[in-house]
Amino acid sequence: MTEQGTNDDIKIINTGCCHDCGGRCVLRAHVKDGKIIRFETDNSEEPQIRACMRGRAYRQRVYHPDRLKYPLRRVGERGEGRFEQITWDEALDEVASKLLEIKEKYGNPSILLMAGGGNQGMIHGVVPVGLMLNQFGGYTRFWGAPSYEGALFSSMATYGTITTGSAREDLLNSKFIEEYKRDNEIYYKITNEGEDELMIRIKNVSALKRLVHRLVVTFDGLLGGSVINEKIQSKSISGYTLSYKDYVFALLSINWRLNRMFNAGNEVKSLTPDKNMSFGNTLDYNAEKYADRPALLYEDIKYTHKELNEWMNRYANYFLSLGLKKGDVINVLLENRPELLIVIGAMAKIGTIASLINTRQRSSSLIHSLRLNKIKAYVIGEELYHAFENVKADLGLTSKERLYFLKDKGNMVIPEGFIDLKEEAKDQDISTPTVINEIRGIDPYAYIFTSGTTGLPKAAPMRHIHMMGAI
Repeated sequence: MTEQGTNDDIKIINTGCCHDCGGRCVLRAHVKDGKIIRFETDNSEEPQIRACMRGRAYRQRVYHPDRLKYPLRRVGERGEGRFEQITWDEALDEVASKLLEIKEKYGNPSILLMAGGGNQGMIHGVVPVGLMLNQFGGYTRFWGAPSYEGALFSSMATYGTITTGSAREDLLNSKFIEEYKRDNEIYYKITNEGEDELMIRIKNVSALKRLVHRLVVTFDGLLGGSVINEKIQSKSISGYTLSYKDYVFALLSINWRLNRMFNAGNEVKSLTPDKNMSFGNTLDYNAEKYADRPALLYEDIKYTHKELNEWMNRYANYFLSLGLKKGDVINVLLENRPELLIVIGAMAKIGTIASLINTRQRSSSLIHSLRLNKIKAYVIGEELYHAFENVKADLGLTSKERLYFLKDKGNMVIPEGFIDLKEEAKDQDISTPTVINEIRGIDPYAYIFTSGTTGLPKAAPMRHIHMMGAI
């Protein structure tokens, strides 16, 4: 391939940016006589991620005089900076022999892997090297992260993961929003005339269809589904407005399944956060459409969509028989296992809220989280019974709060004062409770716990409309 308008001896080679920023943007290297003379990114008109100035300056890195290009072995004392060049075979043989020697003398725990830096890739990053050392018998790795340890620890301690963030509806409280790398087929502006409005300008019909498929939402007071469908067919629409609030809730619905949003007439159905909906409806849909397909695999346990949904309905109908209702909160202290999903799904079908207690909490922080909401019942897993029992006396429990026990490995008898939840629910009706129709998208199905602002966790609601995009 040659560069347009230049000599034929200049080749353009497509590659990617190796900086560890996550973008992996396209770079196009212009090569002459085996040497890169310049880099550019992909400058075509299609919406995409384009390389930043750091990526475009990659040539300086490739040809920097201090760049290491060969294996070097130290020949002087530490700190003297004296090295000699050796071959790759010599380097690999020396590393391999040292690893074997250290393993034999001290064992695998004496091998520390500290991979990092700003250019991790598929060969020399922590994952492939770690896989190699696992095959070698194991290794020790460092704990934490020097650059963002505070954020990492608080997120892991609170959520058990670092893939977290603010709820999207919290955008409504923002006075200023700056977005990077936005799809440039869709432009918008927020006006100051009366209520804030969002103008979506659409370049063509295919872009409109992509927009509808991305937002899959038409709000009451905006345009009826039949109107949009008619305008799509007539190719006459060029833009429309919706309130900023509606736009934010449209973002919440991006992942809503298309086959649930388009009816036989291909008209867009209305979906608002105030509309009656539960992610339990999605579970019912999956149970009907994918009845015998695997829905959950856990160790040697397998549930089909139908089986999983039936167990959720059993639990849901049992909770209803106890008088639990929409808005009631149940503390759930379970590790990740099928029963956790079943309990959450069951509660979602009747509108009760699962307060998902961080399983790593103990003593005062656990007491705080367990007492944070007005609780109707507790669901405690066998694996966390002792953690709960250690703080039970400080919770001020009365006879009104029911205590439910869910076996894990089955090594414990049901503790005194607890009810075997699975045993009680196993013979309940397997049909979906009709109260599911009273649940709205804006209603919470669970509370998760943030790090708070006082050093103690704070409950944050997760709403049905959030979960519907995930399943």
